[in-house]
Amino acid sequence: MSRYENLQRITALAPDFSSGYQEVCQLIDAWSFGRYQVLLLLLCSAGYFAVCADLLLIVYIEPSLEASFGMSNMDFAFLNFATCMSSNAGAVVFGYFSDRNGRRTPFILSATIAALFGIGSMLSNSYWLLMALRTAVGFGLGGLASIDFLIFNEMCPKRVRGKATLVITVFGALGVLLMAGLNLVPWNEYLPTSEKWRFMIFIGALPMLVVCIARAFLIDESPKHLVSVERYSETIEVLKKIARWNRERFEPEADTPTLHRLSLESSSDLDISLDDIAKPGIVTRFLWHPLKAYGSVVAYNPKLAVCLFSCWLFQGLANWGLTLFLPEYLTSKGAISADLTIFLMVACELPGLLLAFCLVDVPFIGRLNLMRSLFLLAAMSSLATAFIHQQLLIVVSCCAIYFFMIPNWGVLYTYSSEVYPTEMRSTANGLFQLHSLLGGMFSPFLSGKLVDKFTANNGSQSEVDCYMLAWTSCLFVGFISSLLLRKETLTISL
Repeated sequence: MSRYENLQRITALAPDFSSGYQEVCQLIDAWSFGRYQVLLLLLCSAGYFAVCADLLLIVYIEPSLEASFGMSNMDFAFLNFATCMSSNAGAVVFGYFSDRNGRRTPFILSATIAALFGIGSMLSNSYWLLMALRTAVGFGLGGLASIDFLIFNEMCPKRVRGKATLVITVFGALGVLLMAGLNLVPWNEYLPTSEKWRFMIFIGALPMLVVCIARAFLIDESPKHLVSVERYSETIEVLKKIARWNRERFEPEADTPTLHRLSLESSSDLDISLDDIAKPGIVTRFLWHPLKAYGSVVAYNPKLAVCLFSCWLFQGLANWGLTLFLPEYLTSKGAISADLTIFLMVACELPGLLLAFCLVDVPFIGRLNLMRSLFLLAAMSSLATAFIHQQLLIVVSCCAIYFFMIPNWGVLYTYSSEVYPTEMRSTANGLFQLHSLLGGMFSPFLSGKLVDKFTANNGSQSEVDCYMLAWTSCLFVGFISSLLLRKETLTISL
């Protein structure tokens, strides 16, 4: 059969391609949440555990880094800036190649990069070497953030997708809680202050090293991605494995007849050779194609892209800006104990996530109303903190911020993975991770300047608390942006 006849054949079969994809979606939604999904949930949760633990890790090791390398607040801010920039690069690169070449390889590679360079960074003997290695860690963590929620959502039945995705966020909270708990240990009795950061980095990277090995041996390509790129035989093989693990009945001829027929035809009739297809040049492949892919996400629904990116941006600005210099802020504010207060704040993430877990799949609430409520309540808690000076109330209001703000990450990841079609879903997730590009450019330096000003005034009650008011305004803008989102994704199939 000639190349022209093959192309005609492919065009004629276009409706069947859509039917085959729908069969895969319906089959996954009909199956139970079984052992395969539990394993995938654990591996994805471990990735998000590392992402969140790293955020608080870098906050807690600041004093130790200052003792080891003589860093100033601006040096520390620049370290966070470089890590954040590389995280953006990782999200963009892994997001694009995940849609182009599949989910599995980026899923494994991002974890491997984060683990190996994380372990390596504990051996740094200079500020600049530490920055270089932590920049590489950030690149891997950016890939984790853009891939982990997505690959899990594509293999999860829609009736439990919202709740199961929030479980991943719970593991992120546990990662932060681990670091907060370790910081309460009197390490000065066991280690010199200048060496504490090495131990903390090792603890943060070790679980990821184990997980990246498990990912390589246990995880398959997403069947929804496989069918979207017309790899039908591989799709059936992955579905057979999922059915076997979950003890479900699966007969391709009966359960997915269109997909079964396409798999037979693709292995015989559709024999276009790679030599018949012009190979793009380097510039086209590595610059124009990615730019075109990210442009297609915006073109798909410009209002959706702008409003959802704004939600990500201001959630990230508030979270990172508030957290980076939180110990210094709480000390100047007069909190009972900065470290204990942060530990309690992190602990409050868990009941907050439990509340979101109960509400995210409620029909009259769904993703959007929950997102809006969490933005608004976090903003109100932050605003209250700016005007409170009584020690106990400072702890209560700070805990309320994390109670409402942190669960919103899970809602944003869930909504962003559901609202775009499979062929651009990972690219869209990579695009939204760019929110930390702007956040990383401004929040470390702005946060450092604001806390320096607040500390210089010793948290005077007569001074306006610009530190907390800045992050309050970010949360309010996030709330307004969420009001402009209109498409609820609670009941849609991926």
